[in-house]
Formats: sequence, structure tokens, C-alpha cells
Amino acid sequence: MLSQSYTWYGGEDILLEENQEKEVAVEFTMGEETDSAATLVVSMGLIKDGEGNEVSTPASEITLSDFSLVKVE
Repeated sequence: MLSQSYTWYGGEDILLEENQEKEVAVEFTMGEETDSAATLVVSMGLIKDGEGNEVSTPASEITLSDFSLVKVE
């Protein structure tokens, strides 16, 4: 569980139609010199569409593959 106080470094809402696959690459910049409590979170629940409306997210089977976090100098 995330703490109530955290630093947001970025993210992306990804909308998929049923039975659709999508390759996604998300880049972010950590604005602090270091963050020993940094947490990578993949949340698969209620999201909003491009207009800010909540999108129904029924129970689904979700598969993540070739998942990595890479530090770039």
C-alpha cells in the first residue's frame, strides 16, 4: 500500500479494448537525487478516459510480460 505522502514521478493510463494486446513503454524522470523509498506500482483498476470520465473496468485476465525497469544515465 502506498503511503499517504509520496512523490509522483509519472505514469500513464492505458486503455485497451477487450482481447487487445498493446506494447507500452513509459519514460519518467525522477526529480530527486535519490529516493530510497521509491516504489514501482502497476495498478489495474478504475481509470479515466481522455475526458476525465471514469471507465468501467470489469473483472479481467491481465498478463504482463517482458516487464522491466531500466535506469538510463
